[in-house]
Amino acid sequence: MIFAVVWAVSIFAGAVLAALFFYSRLSLAVPACILEKLPVGVSLRRSWHLTQGSVWRLILVHLLTWVLSIVLGLALALPGQFYLIAMHNKQALVGIILQHLGGFIAGVIANPIATTAIALIYYDQRVRKEAFDLQLMMEAVGQQPAPQTVATAVPPALG
Repeated sequence: MIFAVVWAVSIFAGAVLAALFFYSRLSLAVPACILEKLPVGVSLRRSWHLTQGSVWRLILVHLLTWVLSIVLGLALALPGQFYLIAMHNKQALVGIILQHLGGFIAGVIANPIATTAIALIYYDQRVRKEAFDLQLMMEAVGQQPAPQTVATAVPPALG
């Protein structure tokens, strides 16, 4: 019985780590798709390429934004919980509405922070991998940088 529990917990932990790994590797696909106007498959390959070597940093950012949303959700849902406790479940609908309203407000606050973090990581990865800041500076002074297509930006093993 103990062996089965240890085995199940280890399988679950491995599945969570694998999900975090793939989520982090593919998390820059949406910014790549929107900002570079790429099709879905190319933006997924682009995200895989841009996140190479930065997976742990991305996992930590995702965990931090997740913890922020959980803490905000709990903090803003507590008034509904206290109301339910104080009213002894006589007006449960009001307490449930307060809880859901708190969760909604927490999502409204936390989700833009997470989206902004992903956008900043996308630009950071482009600067680190492709010298995107130098490309923007060259365009600002009127020089045209060497054209870089998406096919050259993605390694041949991924294309």
